[in-house]
Amino acid sequence: MSSVKETFALIIGENRAVFFQQQKTGWQPLTLSGESGWLKTEKRSGDSPGKRLHALSERLNSEQQLADYAILIVCSASSYGYLPALAKTFEALKCRQWQLLQLEQLCTRAQAVQPGDLDSLSWLAETLLPVAALPIQTTTDAGDTIEAAADGAIDGAIDGAIDGAIDGAGYRDPEDLAQKIQQLQREKSELRASLCATLQPDTELLLSFLPAIYESFWSSISPADFALLTGQVTVPNIPSPFPEPSADTVYTLKRRFTHLPVAEREKIVGWCRSLSHAVKVRPVFRDMILEDVI
Repeated sequence: MSSVKETFALIIGENRAVFFQQQKTGWQPLTLSGESGWLKTEKRSGDSPGKRLHALSERLNSEQQLADYAILIVCSASSYGYLPALAKTFEALKCRQWQLLQLEQLCTRAQAVQPGDLDSLSWLAETLLPVAALPIQTTTDAGDTIEAAADGAIDGAIDGAIDGAIDGAGYRDPEDLAQKIQQLQREKSELRASLCATLQPDTELLLSFLPAIYESFWSSISPADFALLTGQVTVPNIPSPFPEPSADTVYTLKRRFTHLPVAEREKIVGWCRSLSHAVKVRPVFRDMILEDVI
């Protein structure tokens, strides 16, 4: 994993977004394509957060695109519809070091530190973004929050369609209404699947760290089960019996694990905590996997 050259933050509100860059003196608003401050976002016009990420990559002008940079995404619940496309943009720009936080929850925590206004760039830079660096909830809770936000957004659209029909301003034909609801339900399922995919850890990282995290991991979980658990079509080729790593190797992998980007560590820990198999965590990883310490 390459070291991080710089860290950026992208705050996505309702129909608007703003970029910040972390410097030695703190967070500073970032100007992209001659624009600064809150920028309008609209899917139809193509002014999406993903377009801003491409602009950032062009400004940095790196052959590795965003591979060497860390990006914090702070997204409002009303804008979770952008996340599937954002995940694809990160993949296209080679950025693996990114983290997602919910804007409303972060605002609540930041307001407790110093009351302020989202329209104030200085409050965002001096209070909200520094608060984002404080300990946050576990990955499992974050996943539940994202899914709930996605459900709320789509359910709201369904309720709106129904209300429109009742008010006589929307779908007057019951069949048209039923088709619209079915369409929205399909979009809801697709959105949930995309969001879940963004929270899945990298398979190669799992293959590297799981034998160090657990004792006799491949004796408890078969390669075929692992493929099912990770949503992979190809079953990994694992020798049987799998040789247990030495104590020195386990400690070395623990050090590497602690130096992973926070987002990657949280994904792996969340995946491990979701297991219902009879697997035993090694003592050196116990505080990370079994406790709320990331």
